[in-house]
Amino acid sequence: MSDGDARFAGRDILLQGSIAQFPQKYRGGLFSVQHGPVSRGAPVGSGLMHTSLRADGTADKTEVFAEGWFDNKTHRSRGHPVDVAQLHDGSLLVSDEIAGAIYRIFYAGP
Repeated sequence: MSDGDARFAGRDILLQGSIAQFPQKYRGGLFSVQHGPVSRGAPVGSGLMHTSLRADGTADKTEVFAEGWFDNKTHRSRGHPVDVAQLHDGSLLVSDEIAGAIYRIFYAGP
C-alpha cells in the first residue's frame, strides 16, 4: 500500500511468529494479501506481500513475497488472493476466491 493507490486493497494481515519455516529475513514480519477489485481490470498489487518490522515494531520495507495471480500479457486474472493464514509448521495458506483454491506456501531450503 506504499504507492497510495486507493484501488489497492489489503485484507487480513498475519504476524508471523517464531516458527522457522522461512529464511531469517521473513521471521517476525507481517504477511498480507493485497489485491485490487476484479471488476476494474488489472488488480493493483495482486499478491502476497511481506513487511519487515523495525526493532521498535514499526513497519520497514514491504516487498512482494508471492505473485502470479494476474497475467500482464493477457490482462486476465488467474485468481484473486483474499486471505493468508499460517499452519503449525510455519507454512502459509493463501485463499483464492476466483480459483476456489487454497495454496500452501512452504520453504524447502536452498
